[in-house]
Amino acid sequence: MGYGVTAACLQHVRRVPPCIYISHNHGDHAGELPLVLAVEGTAAAAAGRPLPALLAHPDVMAELVGYRLRELHSTGRPLESFASFHEVASGSATPLPACGSSSSTAGGCGLTVRPFRARHSETCYGLVIYDGGQPVLGWTADSGYDEDLYMALAEAPLVLVDARAKGSAEHAGFADLARIASLPALQGRQLYVTGYGRQDEAPRPADGVPAGVRLARPGLRIALQPAAPVAGTAGAAGAGAGVAPVGGACCGEAVAAAGRQGPAAAAAAAGGAARSGSEEAGVVEAAAVRAEVTV
Repeated sequence: MGYGVTAACLQHVRRVPPCIYISHNHGDHAGELPLVLAVEGTAAAAAGRPLPALLAHPDVMAELVGYRLRELHSTGRPLESFASFHEVASGSATPLPACGSSSSTAGGCGLTVRPFRARHSETCYGLVIYDGGQPVLGWTADSGYDEDLYMALAEAPLVLVDARAKGSAEHAGFADLARIASLPALQGRQLYVTGYGRQDEAPRPADGVPAGVRLARPGLRIALQPAAPVAGTAGAAGAGAGVAPVGGACCGEAVAAAGRQGPAAAAAAAGGAARSGSEEAGVVEAAAVRAEVTV
């Protein structure tokens, strides 16, 4: 839920997702979170609906609760009155709460999520999303070049990779895309570049981007399908059901509405149409629609 993600969600999915996964506490991925929870949580309580579900790795959740959401204390209400909080530990897949339920064990939407540590200045976790126990989407979140991360995400048939013109320890660069695409574990996988910034900052053929690597653009919709296991990659730990991570506006962090704003991260500025990246209009950081990803 970075800057601009809410507008992107409303533009592309016409609502804010009921389940929100946050990869890390940078403003471009979590800047709008306090306001979103205040508005959506209050509206849900007034209508008798379950509160929004917030999901994050335990270390990230501690930072969100201790810092990002601190301003909500000025309302005089406990944080639990705005959302239900779900820690998603690494090492296994955790079911996402069913849409319309604050419990991760009641029902379920068939989706689960497993976080993987990314290489970033802030504690950050990308993820793999499973549908019915089968991996369907991998997302690096913000990360510098990290082969271990790419190999872990390669169990999914489609992987969203963070990259920008000038690489650094915190973000892979366009020059790294050829190396990433050539990794054995990623052969046969669909790779989409995200987090690159504004549309005029998108990678071009002259930047050495491999022909098979595609660009995540605002409003892009991709039907997700499970893939056969790849030798040397982790299995879908804990098949399960019930997770809807981000999506442009409806599911979770996986639906990145492309477009990095400011730092850019979960929310494409200008309603998710101007930029692309983790800020991406936020779909990934916000929520994703079951078997579809909206960028």
